[in-house]
Amino acid sequence: MGANAQAVAGNSVALGADSVADRANTVSVGSSGNERQITNVAAGTQGTDAVNVDQLNDKIAQSNAYADQAVAGANAHTDQAIASAKRDLEHYSDRATASVLAIPSIPVLNAGEKWVGTAVGNYGSATAVGFAAAYQVTSNLNFGVGVSTANSGPTAVKAQAGFRW
Repeated sequence: MGANAQAVAGNSVALGADSVADRANTVSVGSSGNERQITNVAAGTQGTDAVNVDQLNDKIAQSNAYADQAVAGANAHTDQAIASAKRDLEHYSDRATASVLAIPSIPVLNAGEKWVGTAVGNYGSATAVGFAAAYQVTSNLNFGVGVSTANSGPTAVKAQAGFRW
């Protein structure tokens, strides 16, 4: 329909001047290099209906909103997990440092002397208590042990031997 319109493929329709329908089962409203718009198209309601720009933009906006919400939720979950891991790491490192600080330093003793000591260590959010004991076997050799614990955490244990000359 229209001047010089050509429907050359099977079961095709060419609408408008110089329109060419050269593919089977199509409706053409223009030709290559002479494209046209179909205007005033109602929103499609069936699966095989055409979609207008308003419908397309609405679905794009819905998809974007869904994606934004999903990304925001994932970000919030990730932020929470990282913050929790950071708190745990700080808590554990505070307890470990406090435990190390709470094991008393064993002094140099004279042969045959024994020694016991206690200490308190504090670091960050943790406090630990510790105990140590030592024995100077000879003037050159000593042995010692120490133990500490922090805020219901694991127990730290130290054993040492020393030799002097």
